[in-house]
Amino acid sequence: MKFCFKCGSPLSGGEKFCPRCGQKLPVQDDKARRYRKCSRHGIIFTDLNILSQMLNVRKDAVAGLLGSYADMMAASDIDYNVVDVSDYRFVSKAAGRRGKKAEIHAESPWWDYQHILYDILCHEKENGLPESNYLFIIGGHEVIPVPVINHYLDDERLHYKDIETDVLYGYPYGPHTQYALESTELYTQEMYYLVGRLPIPTDVGAGYLQNYLQNALNICKGLPVKKIYAQCDPHWKELTSWLMSPFNKLGMLPDRSNISRHYSYGNVMLGPDVTSEHIHSVMDNDTDLIYLNLHGAWKPNAPAYYGESMDGTAVAEIFPISATAIPDGCNVLVTEACYGGRYVGYKMFQSMMQSAMGHKTVIGLASSRTAFGYDGPPGGNADAICGRFTLYLLSGFAAADALNKARADFFGEDGMLSPHDATTLCEFNLFGDPSLRAYAVGEDGSKAAGPVVKNIAPKDFPCGYEQQTLKSAGSKGPQSLLDQVRGAVDANIMQISRTIGKELYEKYGLSPREPETIKRLKYKNGKQRLVYTYGEGEKSYVVTTLPEGNIESIITSK
Repeated sequence: MKFCFKCGSPLSGGEKFCPRCGQKLPVQDDKARRYRKCSRHGIIFTDLNILSQMLNVRKDAVAGLLGSYADMMAASDIDYNVVDVSDYRFVSKAAGRRGKKAEIHAESPWWDYQHILYDILCHEKENGLPESNYLFIIGGHEVIPVPVINHYLDDERLHYKDIETDVLYGYPYGPHTQYALESTELYTQEMYYLVGRLPIPTDVGAGYLQNYLQNALNICKGLPVKKIYAQCDPHWKELTSWLMSPFNKLGMLPDRSNISRHYSYGNVMLGPDVTSEHIHSVMDNDTDLIYLNLHGAWKPNAPAYYGESMDGTAVAEIFPISATAIPDGCNVLVTEACYGGRYVGYKMFQSMMQSAMGHKTVIGLASSRTAFGYDGPPGGNADAICGRFTLYLLSGFAAADALNKARADFFGEDGMLSPHDATTLCEFNLFGDPSLRAYAVGEDGSKAAGPVVKNIAPKDFPCGYEQQTLKSAGSKGPQSLLDQVRGAVDANIMQISRTIGKELYEKYGLSPREPETIKRLKYKNGKQRLVYTYGEGEKSYVVTTLPEGNIESIITSK
């Protein structure tokens, strides 16, 4: 049975308009066949049993809602097929279970869901059908489990020793993909599914899902982005201004020239001086894209983004959860903050991203864990993935393709990918329909989307590294730093440490101290790097040097 997308009334079939509310309905063409109507194809992936129970509505009503969304999205050249894992039967020969029903239950591991996706992949290849590249997951961890991998870092300040990531659903080849991702070698394989997720809080009704789908349909042919609101911690003002410079040149950031540089830098608002008390007066209702380079918090009772004063004496709430409702129209939310995309186990108003998606945000990019970044151009880690995602998105790429393009930029010619790079690549997840597009006003929004981006790293990229701990955070006793690392690195270790200490004091006001950890990374291309980690409160400072001591980069936790 079909249902009206707008009001939910049941339809008998064949109606051009809903008899109750007058909503225009998609025309059904009985002769049309799947895989031939559109140039892009995808899967809407959910568990209708769990989802309908959670939303407290009939299963057929939710199925009708998603089916109507798939029908209407065909107008934007994306052909979606709704796959209900609770009622799925295997269809391919290669998967080995042809005709059998998938045994999915509340405790099923994520690789059981991968197996269903692998079956669809095999079926398409066996029958010469176009590939379903876009995977739109409907529901949070309770509906479709979020894969979890071991963390790349052993920083004692990390509140979690694992990472929640949907990257593994892009490679539906079984449990071993976790180990391939943890070694980063998975990125050298072709990604089959480009993933986006709409997490649905457990304390909302069907209106949350219906609201998002209607918003997505409203911009299914592309979201025109005319105005960007950008805000950052003052430590990152030069970098954030640099990231926003392409859009500033197009006049997309409101002119802040009449505002003191104490509050604004290069049309980017600063925090903690511009706080939650001011946000409603400085952020316009017609904002189309929000870019935030602020701090985040891991606790569910702290749903906001924060800024720190330059002297480190004050931290203030900058972007409260209520600010996600300021834009009147559909919008994009990109945040570099730690835990900016944390939602597992969180209710509606405990998660910034879930709250935003419950209002007017249709595309979101945020991290599930502690994020890291630079303090100046050209940036790296969170700055790189968020900045380049925004650039590619506004250049015509669909949301998931823009994210993969940004990921691919991490695999440069030097053949080195650090543990912090690896963390960034998988902790930033895409929220919303992965096929949606946005474009900068002035560009041609009607032009075809950029190509599907399935290759992230070159096949011959020397992924992986050997990591040697020279000094650990748990080291105790009267040993000096030199005693602990004697024989493990060159004798100039103390000079390197002093050079780093001077740099940290001049840039961040960090008083001289010994590093908490020192690690040596040996890459497959023969190159080596030394990584020093320092701490102040809950903040981490990570310094990478060449073996001879030259500082290559300094990154801090967000």
